[in-house]
Amino acid sequence: MRSTTTLAISLFATVMIGATGCNAILDNQSGEPLDAGTDVSSFDAGIAFDANRPQDATLPPPPDAGATDDAGQCSNGQKLCFGQCVSINDPLYGCDVEACSPCKTNRATSICAGGRCAIGACNAGYADCNQGGGDGCETDLSQTAHCGSCNAVCQGSAPYCAPSGASFTCSTNCPAQAPTLCGAQCVDLATSESHCGDCNTSCPVVANGRETCVARVCQLSCDAGFHQCGNSCASNVDPATCGGACTPCTAPANATATCSASGVCGWACNPGFHACGASCVSNNDVATCGASCAPCPSANATASCTAGLCGFTCGAGFADCDTSAANACEVNVDTDANNCGVCGHSCAGDPCVAGACQVPDAGPGDSGAGDAADAGPG
Repeated sequence: MRSTTTLAISLFATVMIGATGCNAILDNQSGEPLDAGTDVSSFDAGIAFDANRPQDATLPPPPDAGATDDAGQCSNGQKLCFGQCVSINDPLYGCDVEACSPCKTNRATSICAGGRCAIGACNAGYADCNQGGGDGCETDLSQTAHCGSCNAVCQGSAPYCAPSGASFTCSTNCPAQAPTLCGAQCVDLATSESHCGDCNTSCPVVANGRETCVARVCQLSCDAGFHQCGNSCASNVDPATCGGACTPCTAPANATATCSASGVCGWACNPGFHACGASCVSNNDVATCGASCAPCPSANATASCTAGLCGFTCGAGFADCDTSAANACEVNVDTDANNCGVCGHSCAGDPCVAGACQVPDAGPGDSGAGDAADAGPG
């Protein structure tokens, strides 16, 4: 889980970017077009021209998902996604307490801000000029309307937008590193994402990744935490597109499918159920009680299972005299002369019938007074 300090720094950076706008990022505060001779060596190296754009900045790998507790609940600051406890403030799981789908910020990395997905950093060569957030970093800074910064427009004597050092600047002609003129823009058709192979081919925008132009062909690369599935980038932990084969994961009844960060399918039992072999059974099932999935003893009794612990209720005329759960109600107190009526009541050699000791008939001269005294328990 990201530390509180890291989250605070990310939020502060997001606010400052929105307040200063795109020009501040490129040190072009005025928003006016740059002269052809302007020194651009101090420009932010994070904005690169089409001919050699660096790989996108990416989010760090997601934190290890935590297991749910016995009640199927996650700790504070976490939520349940695909059977695992994950951080609420993880853009790979949508930032919102009710969401599990990853944030989608086009041409940018994602962060969580105020419980919502937000732009962390724009990909090199792009900027969020409309400050809308929903369309990510929508502006290509190699275009003449936004040459090097959001408000720099190429016109007049310098109508072209050409690479210059680590950025772009308005120019009068095309340099050697971008020799092809497409409209009013100088490009390298071998590397330009907006003009890949020819002036009319633009590499598509891909959520959670980017299309780059390599040797005049658009190629897809996915952000950290995502992998390629067809022409899109899917979360590494999405059970619908798990692993390099993008295989949907399955789960038995009463369970939720999962996909590990290494691309292996699995499943987790839903709250109120536990795993027994390849199935998820109720935590109160007397046939498969507790982690051992053993049946509860039921000899002469009605068995029960509560929260994984066996119990039983003796049937009429039976009792648990040895206090062992393994054999449940092992004594018939209606007939056992050593436990007549209740456990431990002995008939001293006399028979026990219907839970009462039976004293033999008295002989001649016996008043029979002892019959009633020994007739039952007590």
